[in-house]
Amino acid sequence: MHYHNKIIINIWFIVIFLLAGVSICDCLICSSVTKQFGIKLISTYQKSVSPFLSKTGLIHCKYEVTCSEYTKQMIVHYGLLKGSLIGFKRILSCK
Repeated sequence: MHYHNKIIINIWFIVIFLLAGVSICDCLICSSVTKQFGIKLISTYQKSVSPFLSKTGLIHCKYEVTCSEYTKQMIVHYGLLKGSLIGFKRILSCK
């Protein structure tokens, strides 16, 4: 199957889900992509920014599982929007 045909099929799935009253975020096609995007962003932060901040002493996590790892787990479990909000609430409670 050609790449363009896959895109057209995905668009039709989204249209069908919208007509059925399912939000785009609940669509399986979209949720797996958004979860992967959120996890990639956090992984990039963990590999590039977090080590620099911990070496300079600007950041020190008081939790056993770091806030970034906890947020990744919440994104996997709840999806990008709700998982990010839960992780953000934990980050705010840190200080």
